[in-house]
Amino acid sequence: MVLFHHYAIETDRLKEVENFYKNILGFQLEETMDFRGKKLIFMTLGGFRLELVESIMRGGGEGSVHLCFETGSLDNLIKKLEKAGLEKVEGPYTLENGWKTVFYTGLGGETLEFLEQR
Repeated sequence: MVLFHHYAIETDRLKEVENFYKNILGFQLEETMDFRGKKLIFMTLGGFRLELVESIMRGGGEGSVHLCFETGSLDNLIKKLEKAGLEKVEGPYTLENGWKTVFYTGLGGETLEFLEQR
């Protein structure tokens, strides 16, 4: 089974964007971590999870987004995605909190992340 996990926004105004979602829209901080030199901030509002990704270069990746889906077995899902002809962009990686993740380009050109929580 695959579940929606989060929506991500990449920005070079990380603190300002975090404050907007927290102070104006009422999001709660879930956790922060560093990944490959970038700061990641996870926030929630009800059952919705938002990831803010620090863009290292000013103007680089501003507004870049991806959809993330959670699965119980990333390895099994990767086999299905490759059989379906999706192109792997990067990964799989294991994050510092134990999540295993991989990125693909969807059939419509969208960036899709698939994640297994440990």
